[in-house]
Amino acid sequence: MYHPKVSVMIPTYNQEKYISNTIISIINQDYENIEIIVSDDASTDNTESVVKEIIKDNPERDIKYVKRTSNIGNIANYHDTLVNLATGEYVLNLDGDDFLIDMTYIRSCVELTEQYPDIKLVFARQGTYFEKIDKIVYDKVNDDLPEIIDGNKFFINFPKGHTIPHLTCFYKREDAIRLDFYSINIISSDWESILRLCINNKIAFINRHVGIWRRHFCNESRTININRLLDNLKYITSVSSFARSNTTFSIKQLAKWKRKMLLRNLIRETITLYFLDKKKLKEYLLKLKEDLPYSHKILTRHPYYWLARLICKCKALCRFTFTYLIKQPSILDDLELYSSDNH
Repeated sequence: MYHPKVSVMIPTYNQEKYISNTIISIINQDYENIEIIVSDDASTDNTESVVKEIIKDNPERDIKYVKRTSNIGNIANYHDTLVNLATGEYVLNLDGDDFLIDMTYIRSCVELTEQYPDIKLVFARQGTYFEKIDKIVYDKVNDDLPEIIDGNKFFINFPKGHTIPHLTCFYKREDAIRLDFYSINIISSDWESILRLCINNKIAFINRHVGIWRRHFCNESRTININRLLDNLKYITSVSSFARSNTTFSIKQLAKWKRKMLLRNLIRETITLYFLDKKKLKEYLLKLKEDLPYSHKILTRHPYYWLARLICKCKALCRFTFTYLIKQPSILDDLELYSSDNH
């Protein structure tokens, strides 16, 4: 029986504390034809020695370690690893602090894609591990999705609150290269890539928590850079433009999708900054008004914005909203743990 090769990409930078757990979670998978590629973006810690020790202890496993001579950034590292280092038919990407907890996940993905050749993406659910309190939180978002999904339907309904955990995304390497994955250096480059892959394709969802996204104060996405937050809105306009050129969605449908996605993203950033740094929130809103007045109007003229600000002021109401309406209590846990009031 044919067992296609799966490339597990592990882009990393200064994650010696976590990288062993990431690699071992792949070694423990019950699917054998896996190449593990650790793409080290010029780490200055002991990542290299940790990885090489694992390679030494597992000579039977296909583990490659590549250390860059200079730091190129995580998105460029994703892209180059995909295009120039990976050789498998399928790809799964884990950052150097993520890890899998379902030892059957890769085999399940291969079986689904081999059974249904028109499936272009498989994804699942993830848990969030908070290092600060040694706790894993499992959200209930996506729990209403079927196993086989029409990608266009998923795309157009995405603003309603679905999510795509990047560490669970399993796709064909040739499709990702054709769509030029990870080509825009923004925070949500992964969603920009994956949402384009959904369009005009069948996708599959495995309703299990298969991996863990580790949250600690050193996460890159934790850094508050207002220009980078505003620049990240490009993922919405990029995907919208792609959909307009490649689907039968009407201009009206896509304009509505774009407005809803902008509102979703802007409210999320507003809530995040409210908790993490209220001074930065004021700066963010001012910069938004100056640089992106259309987006500013979408945000401040919508009742959800004012409702969100009201909810943030009441801890019980906030907890109820994130737990039962948004179904992502991990977001609130994350914000509360690392809020400016806790530093």
